[in-house]
Amino acid sequence: MDETTRAGLDEITRDSSLVLDAVDNAFEEHATFWQQVEARKQVDALMLRFREIDRRLSETDRLAVDRSLGRKLRDLTKTAARLPAPPAGSAASRPSGDDFLGTRAISASSSRLPRVIGVDPAAAKRAAGSVRVGDDLDCWCGPCADMKSHTIIAVMEGVPVQVVCRRCGSRHKHRQAPARGTTPGLATRTATQAGPTDTERRADDKRKLVDELQSAASVRTFVPNERYRSGEIIQHAEWGRGKIENTLPRSLVVRFASGIKQVKLA
Repeated sequence: MDETTRAGLDEITRDSSLVLDAVDNAFEEHATFWQQVEARKQVDALMLRFREIDRRLSETDRLAVDRSLGRKLRDLTKTAARLPAPPAGSAASRPSGDDFLGTRAISASSSRLPRVIGVDPAAAKRAAGSVRVGDDLDCWCGPCADMKSHTIIAVMEGVPVQVVCRRCGSRHKHRQAPARGTTPGLATRTATQAGPTDTERRADDKRKLVDELQSAASVRTFVPNERYRSGEIIQHAEWGRGKIENTLPRSLVVRFASGIKQVKLA
């Protein structure tokens, strides 16, 4: 392997650490949509540089590089595949000045954001990264057979994907309507007529959680640089015992007696 090729591989190795940090940051709860797109673009560009050098390597050198740098980049690409891809196609043409269906000009004294025809405000909020793990929202709960308040425990590309019902404690996918084949009207009446109130159910759920945490036989002391699985009980230095609801690339979603917290990993 010549010095130029070796220097190119060393540069890619150094850059891969920076790109890895960018990808990790893109999975954080406060990451914006465009931050995620930019991280995906950095990974694609890095892989393109690696493939250009890899094609020039001998068979022996290629095998040696593939076992180290190549494997690291493949893992990075697999992780980045969960991020949104850069938009494809040509830029949209600008509407004429007489087109009243475009964005209305906003005066300097206005506090409202411009409203664009055809853009869902809720979708714009998700795209801006304002939906975070730990937020509350109303969505459909199958066990309750009604729209109930839920806590978000997983977000993907700015969209809530997993939630926990604050009434019954069930964990399920986020949906705004009942699944096909159900009869929400009858189920809702039945659930409303029988069953405790939301306040009573939440108090009961908290008692069950406290009992489960106190009687747990296996409790792991939380260490930021260790790996964890959903369902494990941990002992946190600040919040005490908690049950892991979900694992994210750089954090854990943990249910403590005081509520759901996002615990950072190293």
